[in-house]
Amino acid sequence: MYDEVKYTETTLFRVTLLDDAYGKMDFNATPELSKGSQFNLFKTSSDSYNAICPEKAIRASAPGTFLFCLVDTKGNKEFDSSMFTLRLKYFPLSKPVRYTIEKIEKPEINISDKKIKTQVIYQGFNKGSIKISFREFYDNLARPAFTQDILYDFNATGETFIAFKGMRAKVISADNEKITYQVLNHFNN
Repeated sequence: MYDEVKYTETTLFRVTLLDDAYGKMDFNATPELSKGSQFNLFKTSSDSYNAICPEKAIRASAPGTFLFCLVDTKGNKEFDSSMFTLRLKYFPLSKPVRYTIEKIEKPEINISDKKIKTQVIYQGFNKGSIKISFREFYDNLARPAFTQDILYDFNATGETFIAFKGMRAKVISADNEKITYQVLNHFNN
């Protein structure tokens, strides 16, 4: 029915550690990073703290290996905590770790890494309702958490609108096989 692709521009920042980093976490995990190590800067999803998340895993007393991040919870350019990437719990580092931030002027990013595709699928008309499925794809893969089916009441004598995440469309006509519509606003994702 309707597809929309959004590209996002990304500015990357490189973090350089000015001190060695070490600490203890649950399950006897011990994150360690050396002075001078460099990583890309991230923001924690829950608190928007500065963080680095090395791609190396650490061992713990629990089965398997775990990915971790160092986090600056005070915003003072010192990493003071560590956390597992899949668990929102901070563990204090043995001592604060100072760091510098440098903007990467020309980051090498594959354009597919920046592409989000939003798709609207017409699924038919039944008992006075229009069924629409909204799906988001990232890097051409559907993500189940970003799929939603919605029923809209069809008003045959007045105006019917479909709206989702900023997208707004006016339905001109609909039956079980086809829909005619006009897009008024695009998605805001």
